[in-house]
Amino acid sequence: MRKWVLGVGAASVVLSASAAHAAATFTDIANSYAKQQIEMLAQKGIVSGKGQGLYDPTAPITREEFATMLGRTLGLQPLPSAVAAFRDVPSSRWSYPWVQAGNALGIINGTSNTDFAPDEPITREQAAILLVKATESNLTAGTTAAANLRVPFADASKISDWAKPYVYDADRYDLMHGDGGNFRPSAPITREETAVVFSRILGKAVPAGASAASDDLIQLGWQFAETDTAFEQKVASSGTVNTLSPRWFFLQENYKVNQYVNPSMVEWAHQRGKKVWPLVGNHFNSELTHLYLSQPDKRAKLVQDLIGFADTYHLDGLNIDFEGVAPADRTSYSAFIQELSTAAHAKNLQISVDLPPNFRTDFTGAYDYAAIGKSADYLVLMGYDEHWNGDPRMGSVSSLPWLERGIDSFLSAVPPKKVIVGLPFYTRDWSLSGSKMTSKEVLLPQQNLIGASKVWDSTVGQYVATYTASGVQHTIWLEDARSLALKFNAGLDRRVAGFAYWRIGGETPDIWTSLQNATLYKKTTLSAQ
Repeated sequence: MRKWVLGVGAASVVLSASAAHAAATFTDIANSYAKQQIEMLAQKGIVSGKGQGLYDPTAPITREEFATMLGRTLGLQPLPSAVAAFRDVPSSRWSYPWVQAGNALGIINGTSNTDFAPDEPITREQAAILLVKATESNLTAGTTAAANLRVPFADASKISDWAKPYVYDADRYDLMHGDGGNFRPSAPITREETAVVFSRILGKAVPAGASAASDDLIQLGWQFAETDTAFEQKVASSGTVNTLSPRWFFLQENYKVNQYVNPSMVEWAHQRGKKVWPLVGNHFNSELTHLYLSQPDKRAKLVQDLIGFADTYHLDGLNIDFEGVAPADRTSYSAFIQELSTAAHAKNLQISVDLPPNFRTDFTGAYDYAAIGKSADYLVLMGYDEHWNGDPRMGSVSSLPWLERGIDSFLSAVPPKKVIVGLPFYTRDWSLSGSKMTSKEVLLPQQNLIGASKVWDSTVGQYVATYTASGVQHTIWLEDARSLALKFNAGLDRRVAGFAYWRIGGETPDIWTSLQNATLYKKTTLSAQ
């Protein structure tokens, strides 16, 4: 499978902002072979000059300039994320949001784990790596040993082994070529060469029959500990959430569902083209849940009550969140979901069911994933609590490998179009005092205020922060724009139906920018055999 950027999509995004950029006229490009490309990219706001009407076409381009222009070419939004990826690109530096945007998507890497070297000229082999990563034209890289590649340049022996697969792909996918039979890997790429390769990205044709990431991803936001007004404001400011899940219905002991409905929120959502799937919960009460599920008449009444609420309040669906269900209720829980889904579909309502990863533990014994998935419209993966409050071992709330295994566990039971991936907007602050392990939940705004050293751990796809307070050492596996983009991409790569966020209000604004960049990036990368 090879992939390349859909030039039309990327170009349209850039053009939407190009009204602010007057067509640049450079006085020093008349004799440049890239004159046409430079002018076109300048008009789109992708490249800029050196001042005083000069473009300086034969000058080297720096690593931060290349990263910035590449981000603009792809139509990304600058990302002023809370955690800096590199110590030599602080948040005060002009290129910071562009380096961060590319880094969050796995396109931009440093010269080391901690440094980016923003002022250094980018070499041609380094540029080839970024281009191949950016366009995902990456069949060879990482799959074929460099020693076995027949790179078609006379100076192939001078190309670094780690760069050979990328140079090979950059050439064969018409992204970047050599000069006079040589590639000149260690030579800086010039500003006019850069204009040519970026124009090639924008000009890529769309292959017939290719399919991009869906425009109608479900983006569900759960409400918890936020007032209705604050919840609505944060949903609106996200620019992403299109399905609201307020906590409105809960089982109670007299077989009457407690309801906390705010009809004005439904009206607010519908006026903005958003859907409302209120959460139906059981407060982790396994005994009460058993009473409802095990008695067919009580189960039927529960279905009738929920569908009645949906009719009365003009809801679009329901989000079922029964946790701590006893394994003995496995069959009756599946029957409940089947009966509820049948009644809901008759009313054009959608049913989503929140479930933990299907790792076949005692904790999941109550859930027949295939049976539930056959009835319900969506299974929502609770992609968090890998390590939980009271866990004797400290660790991530949602490491990337663990989340990927969780998604795949759902896909073994249902098709991707029925899977919604839940992502955490919280983490845990772990502390060890003597032999006593404790942790507390920390939302992202709180996490970012903690002064701590942060190191990226690629094995979990997160920054790990450590600090000492009152003589006690603390450790946090951070959730940030980079870690959440990786998790988001894991879902997009598997073509899931959408994402859910626990919980709205736990995020910082940069998270939405990062996820929007990830969506755009996947939309503008097309697959072909």
